[in-house]
Amino acid sequence: IEIMIVMAIIMIIMATGVPSIVRGLEKDQLSRAVKDTIEGCKTARDRAIFQGIPWAFIVKVDRQLMVEPMPGDSAQRTRSGEVAPSPRAVSNESPYSGFPRKLGDDVHVDKIAVNFAEPTEESEVRVRFFPNGTADEFTVVYSIGQKQRFVKVDVVTGLATEYTPQ
Repeated sequence: IEIMIVMAIIMIIMATGVPSIVRGLEKDQLSRAVKDTIEGCKTARDRAIFQGIPWAFIVKVDRQLMVEPMPGDSAQRTRSGEVAPSPRAVSNESPYSGFPRKLGDDVHVDKIAVNFAEPTEESEVRVRFFPNGTADEFTVVYSIGQKQRFVKVDVVTGLATEYTPQ
Protein backbone atom coordinates (compact mmCIF):
# COMPACT_ATOMS: atom_id res chain seq x y z
CA ILE A 1 0.00 0.00 0.00
CA GLU A 2 2.85 2.40 0.82
CA ILE A 3 4.44 1.81 -2.58
CA MET A 4 1.11 2.45 -4.30
CA ILE A 5 0.69 5.72 -2.40
CA VAL A 6 4.24 6.81 -3.34
CA MET A 7 3.57 5.87 -6.99
CA ALA A 8 0.29 7.84 -6.94
CA ILE A 9 2.08 10.92 -5.55
CA ILE A 10 4.80 10.62 -8.23
CA MET A 11 2.16 10.30 -10.97
CA ILE A 12 0.29 13.39 -9.69
CA ILE A 13 3.53 15.42 -9.62
CA MET A 14 4.42 14.26 -13.14
CA ALA A 15 0.91 15.02 -14.43
CA THR A 16 1.10 18.59 -13.13
CA GLY A 17 4.59 19.07 -14.58
CA VAL A 18 3.90 17.87 -18.14
CA PRO A 19 2.02 21.01 -19.29
CA SER A 20 4.88 23.18 -18.03
CA ILE A 21 7.39 21.09 -19.94
CA VAL A 22 5.31 21.30 -23.14
CA ARG A 23 5.03 25.10 -22.82
CA GLY A 24 8.75 25.30 -22.23
CA LEU A 25 9.49 23.28 -25.36
CA GLU A 26 7.17 25.46 -27.45
CA LYS A 27 8.87 28.59 -26.19
CA ASP A 28 12.24 27.02 -26.88
CA GLN A 29 11.31 26.32 -30.53
CA LEU A 30 10.12 29.89 -30.98
CA SER A 31 13.27 31.31 -29.37
CA ARG A 32 15.41 29.03 -31.51
CA ALA A 33 13.66 30.21 -34.71
CA VAL A 34 14.31 33.85 -33.79
CA LYS A 35 17.92 33.12 -32.81
CA ASP A 36 18.58 31.15 -36.02
CA THR A 37 17.11 33.94 -38.16
CA ILE A 38 19.20 36.62 -36.48
CA GLU A 39 22.31 34.45 -36.67
CA GLY A 40 21.70 33.65 -40.37
CA CYS A 41 21.34 37.33 -41.21
CA LYS A 42 24.50 38.14 -39.25
CA THR A 43 26.41 35.37 -41.03
CA ALA A 44 25.30 36.59 -44.47
CA ARG A 45 26.18 40.20 -43.59
CA ASP A 46 29.59 39.27 -42.21
CA ARG A 47 30.48 37.17 -45.25
CA ALA A 48 29.35 39.92 -47.64
CA ILE A 49 31.56 42.46 -45.90
CA PHE A 50 34.61 40.20 -45.54
CA GLN A 51 34.47 38.68 -49.03
CA GLY A 52 33.35 41.83 -50.84
CA ILE A 53 30.43 40.18 -52.67
CA PRO A 54 26.68 40.05 -51.93
CA TRP A 55 25.39 37.16 -49.81
CA ALA A 56 21.82 36.07 -49.12
CA PHE A 57 19.88 34.74 -46.16
CA ILE A 58 17.23 32.38 -47.54
CA VAL A 59 13.98 31.11 -46.01
CA LYS A 60 12.65 28.19 -48.05
CA VAL A 61 9.12 26.81 -48.21
CA ASP A 62 10.36 23.54 -46.68
CA ARG A 63 11.22 25.62 -43.57
CA GLN A 64 14.97 25.57 -44.15
CA LEU A 65 17.12 28.59 -43.32
CA MET A 66 20.20 28.95 -45.53
CA VAL A 67 23.09 31.34 -46.15
CA GLU A 68 24.75 31.44 -49.58
CA PRO A 69 26.49 33.86 -51.95
CA MET A 70 24.38 35.67 -54.52
CA PRO A 71 25.04 34.71 -58.15
CA GLY A 72 27.17 37.21 -60.05
CA ASP A 73 25.67 39.53 -62.67
CA SER A 74 26.38 43.01 -63.98
CA ALA A 75 24.55 44.65 -61.05
CA GLN A 76 26.63 42.87 -58.42
CA ARG A 77 30.24 43.95 -58.47
CA THR A 78 33.07 43.41 -56.02
CA ARG A 79 34.92 46.32 -54.39
CA SER A 80 37.38 46.37 -57.29
CA GLY A 81 34.54 46.67 -59.83
CA GLU A 82 34.76 43.10 -61.12
CA VAL A 83 31.65 40.95 -61.55
CA ALA A 84 31.06 38.87 -58.43
CA PRO A 85 31.88 35.18 -58.81
CA SER A 86 29.18 32.56 -59.06
CA PRO A 87 28.11 30.76 -55.87
CA ARG A 88 30.15 27.68 -56.80
CA ALA A 89 33.38 29.70 -56.94
CA VAL A 90 32.97 31.04 -53.39
CA SER A 91 33.18 28.77 -50.38
CA ASN A 92 30.19 29.03 -48.10
CA GLU A 93 31.35 26.19 -45.89
CA SER A 94 32.23 27.18 -42.37
CA PRO A 95 32.66 24.94 -39.36
CA TYR A 96 31.03 27.64 -37.22
CA SER A 97 27.94 28.74 -39.13
CA GLY A 98 25.85 25.57 -38.81
CA PHE A 99 23.72 26.40 -41.84
CA PRO A 100 21.42 25.19 -43.26
CA ARG A 101 19.08 24.99 -40.30
CA LYS A 102 15.42 24.08 -40.05
CA LEU A 103 12.51 25.74 -38.24
CA GLY A 104 10.76 23.67 -35.57
CA ASP A 105 7.62 21.79 -36.63
CA ASP A 106 5.37 23.86 -34.35
CA VAL A 107 6.74 27.23 -35.51
CA HIS A 108 4.49 29.06 -37.99
CA VAL A 109 5.64 31.86 -40.28
CA ASP A 110 2.77 34.34 -39.93
CA LYS A 111 4.28 37.06 -42.09
CA ILE A 112 7.39 37.48 -44.18
CA ALA A 113 8.28 40.54 -46.25
CA VAL A 114 11.34 41.64 -48.21
CA ASN A 115 11.59 45.29 -49.25
CA PHE A 116 8.07 45.87 -47.90
CA ALA A 117 6.57 43.31 -50.30
CA GLU A 118 5.19 39.94 -49.28
CA PRO A 119 6.22 37.09 -51.59
CA THR A 120 3.55 35.43 -53.69
CA GLU A 121 3.73 31.68 -54.21
CA GLU A 122 7.52 31.52 -54.17
CA SER A 123 9.59 28.54 -53.11
CA GLU A 124 12.03 30.75 -51.19
CA VAL A 125 12.58 34.27 -49.90
CA ARG A 126 16.02 35.85 -50.35
CA VAL A 127 17.33 38.72 -48.23
CA ARG A 128 20.41 40.26 -49.82
CA PHE A 129 23.34 41.58 -47.78
CA PHE A 130 25.85 43.81 -49.55
CA PRO A 131 29.61 44.41 -49.05
CA ASN A 132 29.01 47.97 -47.79
CA GLY A 133 27.04 46.59 -44.80
CA THR A 134 23.56 47.43 -46.10
CA ALA A 135 20.78 44.93 -46.73
CA ASP A 136 17.28 44.47 -48.08
CA GLU A 137 14.47 45.41 -45.71
CA PHE A 138 13.29 42.16 -44.11
CA THR A 139 10.56 41.40 -41.61
CA VAL A 140 9.42 38.00 -40.38
CA VAL A 141 6.85 37.05 -37.75
CA TYR A 142 7.04 33.61 -36.11
CA SER A 143 4.37 32.18 -33.83
CA ILE A 144 3.40 29.21 -31.75
CA GLY A 145 -0.19 29.34 -30.60
CA GLN A 146 -0.89 32.88 -29.38
CA LYS A 147 2.77 33.82 -28.89
CA GLN A 148 4.46 35.84 -31.63
CA ARG A 149 8.06 36.98 -32.10
CA PHE A 150 9.20 39.55 -34.67
CA VAL A 151 12.58 39.87 -36.42
CA LYS A 152 13.54 42.85 -38.57
CA VAL A 153 16.65 43.72 -40.58
CA ASP A 154 17.69 47.38 -40.64
CA VAL A 155 18.29 48.56 -44.21
CA VAL A 156 21.17 50.91 -43.40
CA THR A 157 23.19 48.77 -40.99
CA GLY A 158 22.11 45.32 -42.20
CA LEU A 159 21.69 44.21 -38.59
CA ALA A 160 18.90 41.82 -37.63
CA THR A 161 17.16 42.34 -34.30
CA GLU A 162 14.11 41.09 -32.49
CA TYR A 163 11.59 43.85 -31.96
CA THR A 164 8.20 44.48 -30.42
CA PRO A 165 5.64 46.15 -32.70
CA GLN A 166 3.98 49.30 -31.42
